[in-house]
Amino acid sequence: MKRLIVILILTVAALAAVAAERRSIATYLDLTPAQGAVWEEAERALHQTMEPLARQQRAERQQLEALLASKADACAVGEQQLRIFALSEQMRSAERTFEQKSQALLTPDQKAKLASLQEEHFKREMSEVRERHHD
Repeated sequence: MKRLIVILILTVAALAAVAAERRSIATYLDLTPAQGAVWEEAERALHQTMEPLARQQRAERQQLEALLASKADACAVGEQQLRIFALSEQMRSAERTFEQKSQALLTPDQKAKLASLQEEHFKREMSEVRERHHD
């Protein structure tokens, strides 16, 4: 389940690249206009939720690094890590909401196409990660 959520979010985040390869997600999945509208609204809600959380998480991570650099006490470091974890949980919740909304509107054939697209994207991402680590 977690892997599917990660793949789904990576797919959405890389939608521009995917759209260039596959024209667009709506075309690729053959979404009806009604499905497309629901998909776009779910995607918009995801981005509106994720952007401030991601900004806040980056700031909290910077604070954590500052605490570590200053050799702060373990309790302060632990509390900071918990704040970062809480933001991660909020982000995962937003991802699950998007997944539920998007999956609910798809037909079985569209779900299969999306799963294929996600798997293709995941393989490409993993290949890029391997290449970066082998350089």
